[in-house]
Amino acid sequence: FYFTEYLVGSMIGLDKEESKGLLYDSCIYSLVGTENCNPSSNSTALQFRRLNESEKCSFTYKVTAKTDGSIYMFLPSPYSTSATMYVNGEQISKLFSSDTHRIYNLANCKAGDSIEVKFTFDYRRIYLYSDYPFFVQVDKEALKEVTDTLKSGGLVTDSFSDTKITGTIKAESDKTVFSTIPYDKGWNVYVDGNKVETYKTVDTMLAFDITEGEHTIEMRYMPKEIIIGAIVSATGILLFIVLIIFDNKKRVKQARAMSLLAERRA
Repeated sequence: FYFTEYLVGSMIGLDKEESKGLLYDSCIYSLVGTENCNPSSNSTALQFRRLNESEKCSFTYKVTAKTDGSIYMFLPSPYSTSATMYVNGEQISKLFSSDTHRIYNLANCKAGDSIEVKFTFDYRRIYLYSDYPFFVQVDKEALKEVTDTLKSGGLVTDSFSDTKITGTIKAESDKTVFSTIPYDKGWNVYVDGNKVETYKTVDTMLAFDITEGEHTIEMRYMPKEIIIGAIVSATGILLFIVLIIFDNKKRVKQARAMSLLAERRA
C-alpha cells in the first residue's frame, strides 16, 4: 500500500511523508487471539514466535470496515516463510511465497461489518513490518481526485510499441513527467526533437523534466546489449575486410616475387 501511495503521490508532487494515507484508509482491526505463539512488537515490527515446535501456531485479527467497500490486506514480511490464511473460517490462500506475497481483496463489506482473519504457520516465527496498516479500504473520493489530476496532464499517445512511444503532452508549468516504465539506460527521451536527461524516480521508475507548454514526446528503447552487439559486429566486419585486403596484397607480392624469380632463371 505504501509504495502505491508513494508512486501516485510523487506523480502529483508529494513527498514520501505527504503521500501516506493518500489513497487508503486504515480499517479498525485488533489481534483477538493466538494459539501456540507469543506476539511481541516494537515501533516498526511485529513478531509471532512459535512456543511448541511440535504444534502449529495461529493468530487471529478482527477487522471492521469504516465505509462500504472492499477490505484489502497486505502483510509485509522480510523473510520467506509460509502461512495459511482463513477469512471467517474459510481457507483463502497460502502466504509469503513468491507467487502469493501480494495484496488480497478479503471481502466486500458494509460500514461497521466485521470479519475474522486467521493465519496458521509451521515456522519458528512470523515477522511483520508494522509501520503501515495491514488492513485498509480505498478512499474513493481521494482516488477520483488523484485520477482526475493525473488525467489532466497525461501523455496523449500517438503511437506505442515495445521500443517506441510517441505523443503530445501539455504542462501548465515546469514539471516532471513520471512513467510506469522501469528505469533503464536503454530508454532515450526526446522532447520537441531534443534529447533530454532521464532519471530514476520512486526508486524504480523512468522520469524526465519538461517546461511549461505543449510538447511532442518521443521515447525510444535501445538496449545496451544491442549497441554492444552492433559495435562488435561492425568491428568484426571491418577486421574481416582488412584481413582480405592484407591477404590480397600478400598474394600480389608473392606473385611478383615468383615472376621476378622466373625471369632471372630464364
